[in-house]
Amino acid sequence: MPASARTLLDRLPAARTLGRKERRRALRILDVERLEPGAVLYHQADPPEQMALLLSGRLLASTLASDDTSIPLGRIRAGEVIGEMGLLDGAPRSATVTCEYSTVLLVLHRHRFHELEASADPILAWLLNIAAKGMALRIGAMSQRIAQAAVEPDVLHALPRPSVQQPQTLWTWLEALWGQR
Repeated sequence: MPASARTLLDRLPAARTLGRKERRRALRILDVERLEPGAVLYHQADPPEQMALLLSGRLLASTLASDDTSIPLGRIRAGEVIGEMGLLDGAPRSATVTCEYSTVLLVLHRHRFHELEASADPILAWLLNIAAKGMALRIGAMSQRIAQAAVEPDVLHALPRPSVQQPQTLWTWLEALWGQR
């Protein structure tokens, strides 16, 4: 018999920061979705209507390069969130996400996301929103660059190089990189 969503949630290290009461509430707010191997959770370019927390199974994220070659971006494992970028920045899905194994997810739909956001402390919600949208934009740009580099390897030579004259932190180098998109 497969484990219940509650049992799976209780096993996640990240969920241990929530009390028992909050975990039960999460299960009332989030929808449980079960998918079989080969099922597509998200199609690239679809509108972002939800995000999901993977409770069990494994997902594969891939993107299409300009020549329609499928480029694997990474695997999503139990305890990881997928689809959050679209809820944060409103952009279409940047990747197709497919189930590799039988999968159990907790799904947060857009309307619930906005309800939770509205009920949070306004300053905290504002700051987290700014931070998350910035990360979503940078990750999206990097995903596009990875897909482009798979077809056009010379794209990688266009990356900014740290200045020899001025010491730079990794952060300023990454800001220069992200500013080039």
